[in-house]
Amino acid sequence: MNAISRRPGNPRGRADHLGPVNTGISWYADYPEHYQGDAHYGSEKKGRYLLDFHARNVARLVGAIKRDRAVPALLREFYAKSRRPVRGRS
Repeated sequence: MNAISRRPGNPRGRADHLGPVNTGISWYADYPEHYQGDAHYGSEKKGRYLLDFHARNVARLVGAIKRDRAVPALLREFYAKSRRPVRGRS
């Protein structure tokens, strides 16, 4: 915690002229130091909680994706139909 910045990592807005467009360099345009927020509110206890929370959530999501049968079926249907598109329909 001794190495945290003394200033909050606020966005610089260097690509705000593009509006809601997100580019490959948008994060860097706002956070060239790759730091967002104010770490002074952090603690080891909060960090461990957040890491555990997100790890459990990722594991749950990966499990749901592995068990899913609907999306693979939809992909098979889409690719099969894209090989034989219907012509003349609008």
